[in-house]
Amino acid sequence: MLFRSPVGYAGMGIVLCANSALNALQKTSVSMLLNLVRLSVFYVPLAWLGGQLYGFEGLLLGASLGNLIAGFIVWGLIKQAQTKQAFGVRNYSTPLDV
Repeated sequence: MLFRSPVGYAGMGIVLCANSALNALQKTSVSMLLNLVRLSVFYVPLAWLGGQLYGFEGLLLGASLGNLIAGFIVWGLIKQAQTKQAFGVRNYSTPLDV
């Protein structure tokens, strides 16, 4: 079980990178809201539920799952912000010719 727990760091990393970018763009309230939602809506409730259902291993799994879900949602919001050019975010990447 302990080998599956670090997978949740990917989602947390996405959220924290988005927080850093939003802070740099002077959108601190949006940054704080993202982190607050990650913790209060996904991380803590799923960790608590996992702990209640499956003990310590369930707690770790719930925490990882909460981080992953929040990360995927924030990833989608970032992609949506790029297409709308919201917050001054523009997509300057060029498609690869393969």
